[in-house]
Amino acid sequence: MNIVILGAGTSGTLFAQELRKIDKSSKIILIEESKEFNYSPCSLPYYLSNEISYECLFNEADLKFSNIELINPAKAVKIDSHSKKAVYEKDGETHSINYDKLILALGAKHFIPKIEGLKNPLTFSSINDAKMLKEKIKGKKAKIAIIGAGYIGCELSDSLSKSGHQVFLIDRAENILNYSISPQFSIILKEELEKNGARVIMNAQIKSAHSNEIMLSHEKISCDLIVVCAGTAPNIDLAKQAGIKTNKGIIVDDYLQTSEKDIYAIGDCAEFQDFFNEPRVCGLASTAHKMAKALANNMQSSEEAFASVNSGISKIGNLVFGSAGKKRGEKDFSAAYKSSILKECISKDWIMVKIIANSESEIIGCEAISTANISSSINLLSLAIKKRLKLKDLIGMNNCYNPMLSRLFDPISVACHACLKKMQKKL
Repeated sequence: MNIVILGAGTSGTLFAQELRKIDKSSKIILIEESKEFNYSPCSLPYYLSNEISYECLFNEADLKFSNIELINPAKAVKIDSHSKKAVYEKDGETHSINYDKLILALGAKHFIPKIEGLKNPLTFSSINDAKMLKEKIKGKKAKIAIIGAGYIGCELSDSLSKSGHQVFLIDRAENILNYSISPQFSIILKEELEKNGARVIMNAQIKSAHSNEIMLSHEKISCDLIVVCAGTAPNIDLAKQAGIKTNKGIIVDDYLQTSEKDIYAIGDCAEFQDFFNEPRVCGLASTAHKMAKALANNMQSSEEAFASVNSGISKIGNLVFGSAGKKRGEKDFSAAYKSSILKECISKDWIMVKIIANSESEIIGCEAISTANISSSINLLSLAIKKRLKLKDLIGMNNCYNPMLSRLFDPISVACHACLKKMQKKL
């Protein structure tokens, strides 16, 4: 069987590796446009601040050892679903390849907002973007304006501030990370960015942007560079040309198959029904990993339906923050609790946890922020959401205790208890 994968980013490469573990006989072919691939885009801000080396950006993958054929740099230009062929261009020549199963792991492209005067701006969504920006600021302290205060914009702002650059973080939304966390947590993170030297300008109306200045409705920002971090859009053009159903992304069913038989989509380009049965495109690496593994298993007829609660984590300054599941809706309940992680005479680290539950007391979302690593807390709450646990389940959770390692009570349990009390008062 010929399995052809268009795109050798996180999802495409991982799918190929996972499939090879369980399928030793099929021919697996990766077609990738870039010379450099299978790196972690999430690592790029830390590469810029020299916290991660260039070599450390890349994921470990020995494709030759796994008997996976790689064709690159090569650009996929057409899909013929009737004759089951993919067409690509390499070294100025056009080639076609037959497939039995075709996997679209086409990723996403950066989104450039329509702003007067903004032409060919720097972006920060690829390894080439990071190398270009690093070269432009090498050996100098620059004034850098960043348009967009989502995950990428905030992480980039933090990275540049650490390196001594003067940063202006600009967004039209009311709060940073507007689509990811609640205003309550956003305010804390905005203060951390400002404490570390960035100027954060929200509710901004950008009138025009040229190479060395941005004109807002109320002031002019002079800068050396403008970097656009206004989000990404799934690469769907190839799929649309082939007659595959698309919306914001390439629409897939619960088993990641597109509207065309034997053609699948995974990673940033796919639009799927999430755990709450809502259409979703997601640029999180953790979601791409889950998709790749689920599809590899489905190639062997395990029929593993894909569902994701979309958990994420990041770091700004000295604060680690993360979330999973849904933000609060009108009929939902939420409560937050803040405490020190250990006794204050032992450690100054603290954590704040927010729990979101529906009217049935099921946990449907969470947020956390801390001076310590909270990945295990986000992972625990992601599992609670996926298993449809109720507030009482985590209130009654058994906690381990040692004065140097943990407290007698877990902040998650306390936040769940506070949320339940709110619910009982209103119902």
